[in-house]
Amino acid sequence: MARSVDPATVSSRDDFVIFLQALVKDLNDHPRGDTNDTTVVYLEAMSGWVADMDGAFKNWGQAPPSSPTWKLFAQIILAATVYD
Repeated sequence: MARSVDPATVSSRDDFVIFLQALVKDLNDHPRGDTNDTTVVYLEAMSGWVADMDGAFKNWGQAPPSSPTWKLFAQIILAATVYD
């Protein structure tokens, strides 16, 4: 699924705000029936992804971050839109 938002561009709080604004626009412009579109479902997905994120980083050939960053927050927010 192509997205017009990319967590890799996020390195500061200002970048994070721009990322969130772009994600809202992307989700409004391209609604998906499988998107976690209620607060409860979205938060459940976010919790699940954070619990499992070490595996995601391993699949990406990266070490999981030891401390949160603005980029990690963006990755979590984006992943929770579709994570089951």
